[in-house]
Amino acid sequence: GHRVPLIAVWGDTLQSQIAAEPGTLNNNLVGLQDLSATFYQLLGLQRPEGQANDSKSFLAELTGAEGAPRDHLIIQGEPISAGAPKRMNRAYYSYADDGSLWKLIVISSSTDPLAGVVWTELYNLTADPGESTNLIFEGAAGDQLQTMQSSYLERIAAPQTIQSFEQ
Repeated sequence: GHRVPLIAVWGDTLQSQIAAEPGTLNNNLVGLQDLSATFYQLLGLQRPEGQANDSKSFLAELTGAEGAPRDHLIIQGEPISAGAPKRMNRAYYSYADDGSLWKLIVISSSTDPLAGVVWTELYNLTADPGESTNLIFEGAAGDQLQTMQSSYLERIAAPQTIQSFEQ
């Protein structure tokens, strides 16, 4: 989901590395999968080859260092049917050119995310954080929908969606 807070609490050992003041808020996209890259970077370790391919470190947000925040996030849901073929919903978060955050819900095969793709929901989370208005069939959102569909298909077909493990 979105609008879920992430709270970071540091012990005395790491306190000198954290530049952000207590109570600092940051609205960048972060997924659970990003903990792996963040911990590897925090410990000064390299990511093992082929591991955590969709993880992006958010250590820069915690330390106040320069870094490029995520521009997209794909979250895999749970299977939505017990029968064959098994299907899964995925949420694709991405920013529009105007900086607004959008969410596209996609249903496809649980084993092949490019098989049987169905676009079911589209939300402008900046204007509608409660997801009360599904814009999937709204003509005004057509350009954004096409942009997100194209971007999602390109990213989901790649062996990894994050090109840079660190910020």
